[in-house]
Amino acid sequence: MSPPLSLPSAQIATLSWLLGGFGWLGSFVCMDLVGGAADALFPLILCDHDLYQRLGNELVERQPNSVLKTRMASALHSLTTSDDLSLSADRSNMRKFRKNLNRFLIDVRGFLRII
Repeated sequence: MSPPLSLPSAQIATLSWLLGGFGWLGSFVCMDLVGGAADALFPLILCDHDLYQRLGNELVERQPNSVLKTRMASALHSLTTSDDLSLSADRSNMRKFRKNLNRFLIDVRGFLRII
């Protein structure tokens, strides 16, 4: 297995922005944009999975209680593991990731609206 690629600061900022945007999921999200967001996010996750995990942990820690922290952690885990998704940027995995991101957004938006 080759070592992970190091992301330039612009790509790190983009990944941070995309994951940080999950914090406002209780409000309106245009589901028509999910495919494009998935196509941008998945390769960035592949390039620096450690950064994705760190940003995901930060997102989990921002949740106001332990129930929401657990649900957010589970949703983030499913984002990159559901549907037998493997961490490779082939067409099949891109399609699976789009589906996973759609499910993630619906799930997270649902439980964040409760607060």
